[in-house]
This record gives sequence, structure tokens and C-alpha cells, in this order.
Amino acid sequence: MFNTHPRFAKPKNTEGRMTIPVKKIKFGELDAKNELFQQDRYGQSIFMNSFQIPPKIDLDELKLGSRFFIYGQKGCGKTALMLYIQRILADCGANTHVILFKSGISETERAKIAGKIDFDLIDTKSGIDIQYNYLTNWLWMIYKNLLFLIKDEDIMDGHDYVTSLSKLFGVSKNMRRSVFSDLALGPLKLAAKLGLAAGPFNAEITTDVETAKRDIDNRGPQEIIEICERYIGKIILRPRNRCILFFDELELFWNRPDQRERDLFLIRDLLAAVARVNRIIGNNNASFVVYASVRSEVLEDVNRVGPEIGRDINDFGVPVQWNASVSSENQPILKIVEAKISASEIEEGILVSDDPWQAYFSEEKIYRKDIKRHLLDISMFKPRLIVSRLTLAAQFNGDAQKLQRERCKRLYWDFLKLHGVKLKKNCLADMRLKKSKA
Repeated sequence: MFNTHPRFAKPKNTEGRMTIPVKKIKFGELDAKNELFQQDRYGQSIFMNSFQIPPKIDLDELKLGSRFFIYGQKGCGKTALMLYIQRILADCGANTHVILFKSGISETERAKIAGKIDFDLIDTKSGIDIQYNYLTNWLWMIYKNLLFLIKDEDIMDGHDYVTSLSKLFGVSKNMRRSVFSDLALGPLKLAAKLGLAAGPFNAEITTDVETAKRDIDNRGPQEIIEICERYIGKIILRPRNRCILFFDELELFWNRPDQRERDLFLIRDLLAAVARVNRIIGNNNASFVVYASVRSEVLEDVNRVGPEIGRDINDFGVPVQWNASVSSENQPILKIVEAKISASEIEEGILVSDDPWQAYFSEEKIYRKDIKRHLLDISMFKPRLIVSRLTLAAQFNGDAQKLQRERCKRLYWDFLKLHGVKLKKNCLADMRLKKSKA
């Protein structure tokens, strides 16, 4: 459990200040989701207590939903920032749900979604280009999940709209959440027919439903989405009990060029759907917000098939970047290390060290660099690489009270081997993509 450190502690070292074995320092996991999962199981709060806001990011803008896109390079801390916001809002009473694009949707499910789908024919300089359109599918999933998150006791105004819209989307409290397999065009059209026949609805929505029934064979799902967008803004929830969705892991499958192209359109239209939902609802109230996190490298490719997405990202997004223009000793990314050490000390029930670097790191240089410069150079200003480097070093320093230079040097090559393989895979994937475009 989370420990409040005592006012009095017997010193263990010759400097009169208590420290912990370096193996007990929780520098974190490569994936923030795994770090939170493990700490939740042990009742620890190191992630939340040690989190550092990336430079130039206004946390209030993110919490209020005026900024809802988070983007940056792989390993920069996008997922960590998103989960930090999710925890803050959930602790305040918000009803939240995280949807994972990469690990939450299998290749089989992606193939089902792409099997029968709307498409657009685009006239380009090189001829006619086919672009698949998944916007309706994503909008259906988003609105259905938002309606599912609403609790009756949180509604201040608009109960009848909640009831009517829930019937249209087939939402009930004993149903399973809308999953990716529900996004295929066939199940969507069937769900739309059932929704329009569900009734009874309130007077306003009844009129729209009767109109929609006349074109149900061609535009069933779209008609219900448009009805939802006309009335969902009239649902007012208690300010502390907003309904919030988070989309993460917007990454591409690299196995074949056709899979990558399909995923590009899926991600493009998901980002477009997130922007559309926030604009429509945000014009009326702040009861609902949808966030999405995307890698910069993926965003560059998405802009190739949907350049308008770039404008939404610039207008409503925040970049996660750690390379601030300050001296090496004061780089914001190094504050992460200090905060992790301090939070770990508190969890172990000892007083926080005045200077974590002096307390836990040898003053000897590593390849002629002090520890701070060494970490900055190998991390390329990415928290994930710093976490990996220090976690490896801590594990192999055993019960030592300090991270020793010789062991750090030996592990340096293991670190390069581990991340060199990942970099090589990414480079090979990029080469395959360029070859397929040629």
C-alpha cells in the first residue's frame, strides 16, 4: 500500500541519510499501461505521484477537453500523459473508458471491418484512386460508447434524450461494450434497422426517426448518427461526472503493404471522427469528450491520405517533446528520474533524498560523461529509453545502494542490443513502405 514516510528514520549510510537498494527504485516500465497495471495490483501510487508534465503543455486545456489530440514520436510518453489525464478525471468522478487500437483489435477483426465498406473514388494526377471510408463506423462506435457510459444519477437535464438515443443505438446497461467486430458494415446496418424500430422515442426524435425510415436501406447508420448529433448536446451531465473516451495505440500493421494502407484509412477516419464529435458536442456543452493519441510517424503517413487531419491536429492537439533549450543539468526529462526515485523512497517508507543523483549514482563518469549527460545522449530525449536504461541497471545492481559505473557500462551494450533490434525493425518497415510506393 502507499506509505506515508515517517518523521523519524534511523540512517543506514555514513552520510546520515537513509536510502533504499537500487533494485527497489521503480523507474517504470517500457509501456505506461503495464506500469499502471502492476502498481494497481500492489496498491502503489508511484506513477501518479512521480508524473512530470511535458514542457509547454497546458494540463488544464487537456483536462477541459479544449485540446484532445496528443502526438509525438514513439517512446516520448504519449500514453503516459493520456493515462495520467484519465486517472485525474476518473478520480474526480468522470466516467471514462480507454480503447486500444493496436492490441484491442485483431487482424481478423480488421479484415472483417474492411470486407464490405464504403469507398470514395478520387481523381488524382496519376489516375483514379480508391480511398476507403470508415468514418460512419467510427462515429457509431464513439456515440454508442459515450451513451453506454452515462449513469442516470449523473444526468442534470435531458433524460428523455438519453433514453431515446440509447434505444436508437441499442444501448442497455446489461450489454457488452461496442467492440471492433461491431464496426463491419453488415452488423451496422442491421443495428440501425433494429434501432429505428425500437421506440418509443420522445416527440422530437420520433419525427426524425419516421423520416429516417424512408431511407433506411441506403443510409440507416448515417441517419441515426445525424439524429444523435442533433440532440446529444442537449444532454447535460454533472460537471464532475462527464463521459470521456480515450483512443490509444494508433499504430500500423507492417506485415503487408495492403494491411498498412487499410490501417492508414482506419486511423485517418478515427481521427476525423474524434474531431467531429468534439466539435459537435463542444458547441453545446462539455459533458462529453473524446481523446486520441497518435505517433508523429504515423501521422505523417495519415496526412498523405487525408491532409485535412493535419489542421485538426495542429488546432486541437499537443505535441509531447522533452528537448527544452536549457542546460543539460536542468533538462525537464531528467526530472522524471528524480521524481521516480523520490516516489519510490516514499513507498518504501523513508525520507526523500535531498539530491537523488548524489544519493544513488556514482560520481564516476561513464564513457567520459557524467550520468546526466550519458542518459540524455542515449535516450534521444525519450522517457522510454531512459526508463529502459535505468531499469536494466537497477536490476543488475542487486542490493547495492548506488548504481555503479562498471555495471552500467556493461549493461550499456545490452541496452543498445535491445533497442537496436527495434530500431532495425522500424527501419526495415519504412524501407518496405518506400519500396511499395515506388
